[in-house]
Amino acid sequence: MDEQLITRFDDTQRRSIALMSALIPRLEAGMSERAISRFAADMLPDHGFDGWFYPPEVQIGSSTTRAGIWRPPSTRTRLKVGDTVMLALGPSDGRTAGDVCTTLSFRAPENDLVSKARDCTRATCGYASSLKCVGELFIYARTWAANHQLSLANPRSIGHAVLPPEGKLATGYPRSAHMATWLRRYQIHFLNPRRIGGMWAIGPQLASGDAGARFRELVLIAPGVRRLLGRDGFEDLGRFDSPAI
Repeated sequence: MDEQLITRFDDTQRRSIALMSALIPRLEAGMSERAISRFAADMLPDHGFDGWFYPPEVQIGSSTTRAGIWRPPSTRTRLKVGDTVMLALGPSDGRTAGDVCTTLSFRAPENDLVSKARDCTRATCGYASSLKCVGELFIYARTWAANHQLSLANPRSIGHAVLPPEGKLATGYPRSAHMATWLRRYQIHFLNPRRIGGMWAIGPQLASGDAGARFRELVLIAPGVRRLLGRDGFEDLGRFDSPAI
């Protein structure tokens, strides 16, 4: 993977983070999951995007425990003060795609589950290296959750490889890349024996009772390299520069 390609994905991820940072302070009580999703779509051009790697994921309250196959955002579930809100955005400009997820306590102090989800993602990203296998990331995240009396809401996979528009994937990108990430060799799951290398979207989703929380970030792994794309450093993981809500 050449440096020019990495630079493009780094820029795309920075703009994806900026999109999320702009969306968060615009959330209002009474908005439905569907309305928030459409609001995010309306903001795409402002950040240099014209489509999606995957449709926006908006989950409020008890729906934050849901993981796996994408479901359309609800028109009935509406945002209330104190709700846990999970937002995942994968914007694309046709040449690259970003992937970022955050969870917040709407207009309320951050709850313990959200804080632990951020810590779990930070720890799992920091554990990744070219000396480890992909499956070890899954085991690490699952063990981290268990050690904190929590469980993984996404037991099938906690992330996927980030694939560039090369070879067969150049046709129909980014949809082609999104479909490819459902192949097991590109998933961060228990039985993936491949060595970690390239770009990966890492986002273990934690669950406790009827609530869930997840943060997802892009990490570049190469021999001697572990770099958070779109960020200046690991200390910025899960942070969004927006006014307090």
